Amino acid sequence: GSPLRLIRPAVGSTCSLLAALLDELPAGHPLEGVGGLASRGSGLLVLLLSAVAVDCRGFAPELLGVKYDAADVRAAQRVCSALGAAVPHPLPRQEGGAPGE
Repeated sequence: GSPLRLIRPAVGSTCSLLAALLDELPAGHPLEGVGGLASRGSGLLVLLLSAVAVDCRGFAPELLGVKYDAADVRAAQRVCSALGAAVPHPLPRQEGGAPGE
């Protein structure tokens, strides 16, 4: 039979990228004035966050660098912030920079 849960990593990765793009539209972009993630509907934000969290296996610390990275953590933090919630998960140190850079 078919599995009860099928995880498609490309969906979570796409949602991480989409969250970052929506939150960081460049100056002069036609959608720039719409207010980033905070102006999006909660349904879209929950959908983005759900896909990222499933793809990242719930941000289990032992999977950092294996199933997710700093970009995924930042995406979840941005979406949670737009929803009015905080994510206590620390950002991993990136090569050549301070944590969260």
